[in-house]
Amino acid sequence: MVVANHASALDLYTISAFGFNDIVYITKGWVFRLPFFRYVMNGAGYVDAEKTPPTEMLDICKQAVQKGCDIVLFPQGSRKDPRARFKSGAFYLAEQLNLPVVPVAIAGTQKMLSAGSFWIKPAKIVLKAFPAKYVKDYPGELGHLHMAQDVKKQIMDFVDKEEVA
Repeated sequence: MVVANHASALDLYTISAFGFNDIVYITKGWVFRLPFFRYVMNGAGYVDAEKTPPTEMLDICKQAVQKGCDIVLFPQGSRKDPRARFKSGAFYLAEQLNLPVVPVAIAGTQKMLSAGSFWIKPAKIVLKAFPAKYVKDYPGELGHLHMAQDVKKQIMDFVDKEEVA
């Protein structure tokens, strides 16, 4: 399972630079209501996080992993606040499916295309994949929450350094 920060509409495309073959994106429901994108997203097998019940989400992700797919989530859930907390759903899924979580930091996309803008500007984009984190390293009933906090700190520390540079 891949989790990344989310600061721009370009983040989905940036993640694909890692060369994944089969990806299942789990995304917010409003994107499915956009005229052009709804067809692309439905055709590509994106999953609507708001409409899909938790048990069905688990089944979809389990089947995807069994087929060799990677699951990609942006746990901030919004581009509007690059400092927003990482919601725990991705980490709960990883816990339930016993999947490693690969944190990915994306820096620069917010400068290239900020939330609410339609104008792309030149910017340096930096991607950093960190070593996988494992559910077993975060024991206890709230382990997935601790993992979410740890992953967010790791990603945001990297993004902060890159944006200063």
